Amino acid sequence: MNKTKLIVGMLVTLSMFALSACSGKLPYPSGTSMGEGTLGDVTNNTAPNNNPGNPYPLTSSVISGDVSGTGKVEQYYVFNAGPGKVTMTVDMQTKSGTMIDYDFYIYDTKWNKLTGFFDVLGNSVTKRTVKEINQKKERKLFLKIVAKPSWGSGSFRVRLEGAVKLSKN
Repeated sequence: MNKTKLIVGMLVTLSMFALSACSGKLPYPSGTSMGEGTLGDVTNNTAPNNNPGNPYPLTSSVISGDVSGTGKVEQYYVFNAGPGKVTMTVDMQTKSGTMIDYDFYIYDTKWNKLTGFFDVLGNSVTKRTVKEINQKKERKLFLKIVAKPSWGSGSFRVRLEGAVKLSKN
């Protein structure tokens, strides 16, 4: 009975927001700006690889994209980091009448999760999440980005800062 009330309440809320139709993009947290593009576009306009066995070398500290449709998209990047602190700042947004599952994780070469998070954003939400890891020495790391829209559209931006060494190609 409680699940039914929750689902009905969510549907009513989604319907109200859909009817009020948001024009344009929602604002991001103060001091941020989001890039334009399609899911997975890197600022140097090179398409990433969606094969974890062959990740794309990260040549920019910022990855941003727009998310739409209903298909799950996974993108993999490789970069070197350390010694020192690596900070991953993720800005996510959904538009009115939207539900998107986001995953952002950093792994070592044995695919052990070092940091990251899973989040579900619905209906006109803007959110920032910051994760940090400390590396004792330089080593290869992998960044995995997953966006799975149930419906609607949104966008994201990932910024890696600190002891990050980008590829030159």
